[in-house]
Amino acid sequence: TTMPLWGGGSGTPLGKASSGLDVSKLVVKELLHFTRGGGLKADYCFTREQSLYSDECNTVKISLSNTTNVPINNIHVGDRRLESGMTLEEFVPIGALAPGCSTSVKMYVGFGSKLRPAKFDLATEKGSYAVSLVPPAGELLAPVGMDEQEFARVSATLGGMHEKKEVLEGLKIDALTARSRMLLLCNMFTLPEGEDGAEVIRLAGKTLGEEGNAVLLTLDVTEGFLKGNSESTVLCRTILKEVKEALLK
Repeated sequence: TTMPLWGGGSGTPLGKASSGLDVSKLVVKELLHFTRGGGLKADYCFTREQSLYSDECNTVKISLSNTTNVPINNIHVGDRRLESGMTLEEFVPIGALAPGCSTSVKMYVGFGSKLRPAKFDLATEKGSYAVSLVPPAGELLAPVGMDEQEFARVSATLGGMHEKKEVLEGLKIDALTARSRMLLLCNMFTLPEGEDGAEVIRLAGKTLGEEGNAVLLTLDVTEGFLKGNSESTVLCRTILKEVKEALLK
């Protein structure tokens, strides 16, 4: 009999794990510049909260600001131009946003494990403004709690074409800095320090949805190599590329 991918182990129960990242450090990106939005400015941030709608959705916080000296009325999601397999639960329309004021709303976006932007319009009573919500590769994951034995067992099933290694020449940062940079990019669970010491960092996650594929990252700071194991090869390789750039900058 084949063992289930997520054995009981002594890890955190599935879905209860957290990346442990300080919420104030989450990356905020621009969605709509005020000069393109009739004075409406919008930023977005992947909050890493579990979606109220579906395990396959990301929770995205949209911060809206009125940079004009008159109210902006009826702010809502207009036309959608989503690719097949994507979903979007929009926010409740905002009746009026006073001059100089800001507010935030949440949207729930299912990217269907695609590294493709969700395209739609932010609309007001004055007009519609095309926006593009780009998912960072490491946000298309949920953290999975597991111990070192479970990590070793799962990664052993993901060799060959499901494994990719990167050499980190000239890595000049310590393990603590490396881990914080990895967690800034990846919504994954950090395993407790293993028998091989603090210089080896292991992160565990899975693609979103009930049938999510495991995504495992291993960084050996001393040896200067980074390894990824996953059946979701394109996503995993993109994450490795972005993590490598962050570690070497």
